[in-house]
Amino acid sequence: MDDAEAPDLQEIDGGVDLIVPDESAEWIALHRTDITEDLCAEYARSVYRDYLGMEPFFPDGIGSVLDIGGGQGGLLAMIAKRTGARPYLMDGSGLALRRTNMNIAMDPYNDMGSARRLLEANGVEPVLLDLSPDATVPVDLIISTLSWGFHYPSSTYEPLARRSLDTGGRVILDIRKNGLGEGFTEIGCIKRVSGKADRICYERI
Repeated sequence: MDDAEAPDLQEIDGGVDLIVPDESAEWIALHRTDITEDLCAEYARSVYRDYLGMEPFFPDGIGSVLDIGGGQGGLLAMIAKRTGARPYLMDGSGLALRRTNMNIAMDPYNDMGSARRLLEANGVEPVLLDLSPDATVPVDLIISTLSWGFHYPSSTYEPLARRSLDTGGRVILDIRKNGLGEGFTEIGCIKRVSGKADRICYERI
C-alpha cells in the first residue's frame, strides 16, 4: 500500500478519537518535522492513518501488544482503545539501545512520563518497560515504527520477538534492509515509509 492509497481526509477526520495532550507538542515538533501546524491534531490524524493501514494485518483477538520505541505512544494508545489489548511500551532510551551502541542522545526521543500521560488521557493504563533484547514479553502483536529495523538492525529484537510470540502472533515494523528470518514469514508490505523503508508484517510460524 502506497501513501497515495491512504484513506482520504474526510474519513480520517471522522474517525480520529485519539486525545493528544498539549505537552506532547514539543515532542511532535522535534520528531515529526512533517507536521508544522496544529501539531497535536495533525499528529492524531497521522497516527490514525497508520492505524488504518496496519489494522487489516492484526492477528485475530489481540490480548496484548508491545510497542518498541513508540515515542509518545499514540499508535499504542489507539490500538489498545480499539482492540482492548493490554499495552506494553518499551523505553527506547534504556539498556537495549545502549547494547546496540547507538551513539545518540536518546532522552528527548522517549519521554516515558509524557507517553504515560498520553496513554492515560485515552483511558489506557500502560506497562512501561526498559527492555533488554534478552527479555521475553508474551504478547500477540509487536509493533515498531521508525525505530527497530529502521534506526537499528532488525536482528536486535528478533530473538525477543521469537520468544515472545506464539504461532500466529505478528510483528509490524519498518525495515530498511534485512528483515526477520528464522521463525517468521512475511505476510505483506503495508506501505513505503519516508522513502527509505518498507512497513512489513511478519507472522510467527
